[in-house]
Amino acid sequence: MNIVLKKIIRGFRFEINSDFYEKIGVTQFKKIVPLGDFWINLYNRFFKNNLHIITSRENAVFWLIFTIAIESLHIIGFITSLYFITEYNLESDYLKILKIILSTIIINIYPIMVQRYNRVRIFGIYKITNEEIKNFKIEIKN
Repeated sequence: MNIVLKKIIRGFRFEINSDFYEKIGVTQFKKIVPLGDFWINLYNRFFKNNLHIITSRENAVFWLIFTIAIESLHIIGFITSLYFITEYNLESDYLKILKIILSTIIINIYPIMVQRYNRVRIFGIYKITNEEIKNFKIEIKN
């Protein structure tokens, strides 16, 4: 794995310490996203359950890969939004540009950061290796 790809997947130096994400509000935003802290706590209270998203090392590898997939989808959304921002910019429709920029931040940028924040934490807690990621297989049972 080349160095740039490794940094993208494992996190850059400034991401390893969660202070960066705390300062820009990612830890607060993380509470309201699907499968975020608020929803898990609500589920646990409502069903009198003790649901944990990550329950094993194998499960941690799955969620790590899941964060990469979700981050990729939001990057595609971000690139699409940039296209529309450019399109409206050519028409000088500044109100639409502002709306798209704000929605892009909420719908794409913060979710990307949440996935990166979660992935760095999973790597740190479980010390997952590159080999575990490469060799991970999902088995679908009928």
